[in-house]
Amino acid sequence: MRRGSGTGLAPLVLVGIAALVASAEGGVLTGIGAIPDPFSPNVDGVYDSTAVHYTLSETAAVIVSVADSSLVELATLWAGWEGAGDRRHWWNGRVGGAVAGDGRYAFVVTAVPQGGGLEQAVAPLRLDTDPPVVLQLEALPARFSPDADGVADTLTVSGSAAFAHASDRVRVRALTPSGSVVRSILPPSGSGSFRARWDGRSDSGVVSPDGLYVIEAEAWDLAGNSSEATVLIDLDIAPPRLGARFPQPGAAEFRVADTLAVVTGWAYDRAGVRAVQVSLDGVAWTGVGASGADTVDWSHALVCGACVPGVADESVSLRVRAYDGAATADGLGHVNTTTSANPILSVPVVFDVAGPIHTSSTVQAPGPRFTPGQMITISTRWDSRGYTIAADFSRVDSEFLPGLVQVIDSGGGTYLVKYVTSDANALLPVTNARVIITATDAFQRSVPDSSVTVSVATGSSEVEAFELDRNAFDPSAGESVTIGLGGGSGISRVAVYNAAGALVRSIEASGASSIAWDGRGDDGEALSSGVYFVRIRSGGNEAVRKVAVVKR
Repeated sequence: MRRGSGTGLAPLVLVGIAALVASAEGGVLTGIGAIPDPFSPNVDGVYDSTAVHYTLSETAAVIVSVADSSLVELATLWAGWEGAGDRRHWWNGRVGGAVAGDGRYAFVVTAVPQGGGLEQAVAPLRLDTDPPVVLQLEALPARFSPDADGVADTLTVSGSAAFAHASDRVRVRALTPSGSVVRSILPPSGSGSFRARWDGRSDSGVVSPDGLYVIEAEAWDLAGNSSEATVLIDLDIAPPRLGARFPQPGAAEFRVADTLAVVTGWAYDRAGVRAVQVSLDGVAWTGVGASGADTVDWSHALVCGACVPGVADESVSLRVRAYDGAATADGLGHVNTTTSANPILSVPVVFDVAGPIHTSSTVQAPGPRFTPGQMITISTRWDSRGYTIAADFSRVDSEFLPGLVQVIDSGGGTYLVKYVTSDANALLPVTNARVIITATDAFQRSVPDSSVTVSVATGSSEVEAFELDRNAFDPSAGESVTIGLGGGSGISRVAVYNAAGALVRSIEASGASSIAWDGRGDDGEALSSGVYFVRIRSGGNEAVRKVAVVKR
């Protein structure tokens, strides 16, 4: 065949491949080959072009051509002088601007050294853009449960591939929906048909978690062409997920102000929910719902057995379990247990038929006297957790601000109440004072006996009884404040001071347990609105209390 006449090189004629290869042995032109072979110019980024490689032992005029399987020249890739050494020329698979068809081709290299003579060599190659095809991919059962019970423990994957060449390969893998490889089920194989099993384990040997997986069969050839087929399967070894619908948003318990509670909830499983059961003791179970749907709503009515309305509450724990529709050895499906992936649901149910009931309250810190900036910590215990706790430190701190009280729910009905006395506290030093703690439940009940008075300092029972029956009163409306005098034995003296520290009223009583002050001074005139301090002395004990006169 003719070479391009514009190169200045002598016309060369191709002969048979065998003769060309033989002429290159031991001459100026050696080591000819095509890499990669085969190749696929389909613009997929894999083996889209190929190159002819050869070695020259001395400088020569070289022509590099592409020919068909009959060695008819199709295109000239290079024509010119080249020095000794390794050489390479690329072909993108195009002839005359169009991609050549699949088939066999050849690189033909002709070399004429400076000393004369002619050598030619051929490197056969194959152009292949046709990928092998995966056929009839199946993964059965579509839902399997590798729980070692002998039923549906493994997944069987089968199919075939239409191979064009013996070098074509196929592999099978289990992937997550996002494409991450979980298990290589079948390594690269050259067989046209394939069959493999998956036991649900990952490549690291761990049983994969419940979920949907993709079974992928991919076939490819040496030219980099590939195709794939996928099926979606469900790995299911966990029982249904369970939940309760609490009446209060964000609640962790089912609380009712009644002796009847209707507890509701849901169960979900992709394999369907066959049955939902409830129990109070974990031994006797009662069915409360079944449909086979993936989501089942359930409800159960409970009657309080120990409630005394207004006096005694009761708390119980309702256990919930469900069976899914997966195939198991007993035919019942997977059921929730205490140790399963989705455990038995425990729903706390509180029959709250009484308001908050106080159990005990104690001062944890500090000692019997307070200085500015000290934190007072009180542990107060009630019949239930979840109450709103408020504390009035106005008898301890003249600058008391309710927003500075910190309450910590310690669980089990125990709360820690913390308050830091202000630096401008006019009641310091305090040797004995009382804090009023009030609990309010979820139903906004704060019955009178839910308020508790706590002494924050050690003292006699008489001093602890030095109390005012109110924090503020209006004398113009006929109101007065009752001042507790302890046990009432001996002579008790009460002195009232205004905010400037001036004595405005003195009262003396003998043998009385309390006296009343009508808001008037020693001169009988009604005092102006403001804060007053009541100093109480009885039986050698002394305390200071604060009260506000408020005229409306």
